Amino acid sequence: MSENNQKQPKSHNGLPVWMLGPDDEKQARKNLRKMSNQKCEQQIKAFVECSRQQGVKVFPKCNSLRNEMSECLMPFLNDPKFLDEERDKIVLLKIQKLEKQLQERKG
Repeated sequence: MSENNQKQPKSHNGLPVWMLGPDDEKQARKNLRKMSNQKCEQQIKAFVECSRQQGVKVFPKCNSLRNEMSECLMPFLNDPKFLDEERDKIVLLKIQKLEKQLQERKG
């Protein structure tokens, strides 16, 4: 079998992940963190407020709020489909940029 017949790696929806470099991967993870923080904003704020009020006693006093925050955040950070979605967004932007450059060269 020749190397040309081998399939290129693709994400869960068929987009080519080989288009992503290290900086893109870093951006995808940053976007995932931002998205998960937005979805869990209430739980994060509640834990932060408790920790400010309790100071040194944060761990025994704020454990339940920390657990709620973790329960909200962990599915986003542990499930690979969410990271794949962020990667796909970056790949689509790259494809759109390349298509635009191609059209400008033709036009």
